[in-house]
Amino acid sequence: MSWGIVIGGEELHNNHHTYPTSAKLSVRCHEFDLGWVYIRGFEKLGLATLCAGSGGSCDSARPAADATMLNAIIANRYELMANYARRLRRAALAELVAMREQLRQLFTHTGASGEQLVADLQAWLKSAETR
Repeated sequence: MSWGIVIGGEELHNNHHTYPTSAKLSVRCHEFDLGWVYIRGFEKLGLATLCAGSGGSCDSARPAADATMLNAIIANRYELMANYARRLRRAALAELVAMREQLRQLFTHTGASGEQLVADLQAWLKSAETR
């Protein structure tokens, strides 16, 4: 029996701090998220609505990139880039390489201020979302 079932998915709570706007706490296919099962069940019954960041589409705006988001992205950059690569697998390889290089440059821009890094991150996110 998975510990996730016994403790109700609480072992995934730290993922909430990494992805605070997501209702889904599991990030890997082998992680069991009992809370997500409940939320999806409530959604099917009309008792819950999933919004942006959780896989749904509410009218509320996506949170703006800030220093907290920048820190979370830096801490999880390998997983995020792997997920990004999987999502863009069908896209042109040149585009993927260019976006990856831009993000790599953002991570290695050590002389920039925090405000400049956040601005660069916002520009990269806008570019990535329009592709």
